[in-house]
Amino acid sequence: MKRALVIGINEYVHVSNLNGCANDAKHIEALISRNSDGSKNFDAKILTAENGQNISCKELKKVIEELFAQPADMAFLYFSGHGTATNLGGYLCASDAEKYNEGVPMQDILNHIIASQVKEIVVVLDCCQSGTFGQIPTLGNNAVSIREGVSILTASRDSESAIEVNGSGIFTSLVCDALSGSASDLLGVVTPSGIYSHVEQSFGAWEQRPLFKSFVSRSTPLRQAGQKVDVSKLLSLKMLFTNPDHIFSLDPSYEHTDRKAKVENVEKFKILKKLQTVGLIKVNREPDPDLYWACIESKSCQLTALGKFYWHLVNANKI
Repeated sequence: MKRALVIGINEYVHVSNLNGCANDAKHIEALISRNSDGSKNFDAKILTAENGQNISCKELKKVIEELFAQPADMAFLYFSGHGTATNLGGYLCASDAEKYNEGVPMQDILNHIIASQVKEIVVVLDCCQSGTFGQIPTLGNNAVSIREGVSILTASRDSESAIEVNGSGIFTSLVCDALSGSASDLLGVVTPSGIYSHVEQSFGAWEQRPLFKSFVSRSTPLRQAGQKVDVSKLLSLKMLFTNPDHIFSLDPSYEHTDRKAKVENVEKFKILKKLQTVGLIKVNREPDPDLYWACIESKSCQLTALGKFYWHLVNANKI
């Protein structure tokens, strides 16, 4: 069982309204609810405050507590809206947030997470000062306390703002790209660490800096995007390359247009071409590593570092 709570708050009573949080939440909910093939992923609940509707602090506390209250295989929490911090810690701001009633304390959410029987939990926060989540204010430093099985991805550090552009949070736009497949592995699996890597590389040194805090013993699959290569072609790695350092010799018999072409080698050429496209093999021909000419000129090819990684996975029956 996998549960998701997705929250986007545009409307505020005592502070300025935001523009894109509700739409950001809708995009996240659509992606997290189903995998790219349409199969069920998370059982998602979405709450938005827009067009004059509000979400009170009481309501926000209630739904977050409910997310973690019952056992489950995984829980996913996404929040887009105002965030703030005081010397007591960070807060997710509900629509009625004001001074001395800032919203839901991040420490309270963390306490629910620590006490929860949910096996794996992923928290994604697109709000100002979101990097405060997981910190221990009483220690007066950036020390983080989270339990095993928890991953936290935040739009900014504890002292930074999260930026909206054209009615959408930059951070959430990148997270959506990642969930859509930009951060997936060759089999289409999207993990929190993969999302962070995609997001982090997209920000410059002068922009907000996303944070990733995690205490996990394995990569948590968050969504299944489209596969970049068929499993059958990955399994062929071991057939084509007897060991990770094997040099595969090419000749004209692998090219179907050549009079020396052999049917079995032409089929291998097709597989090699796909493996080259996804970065698993490199062709030993300079300056142009074209597989066709490598065959005509009887050159060779070999596994890249990534190719060797997947070769070992196949060899260990992990694919």
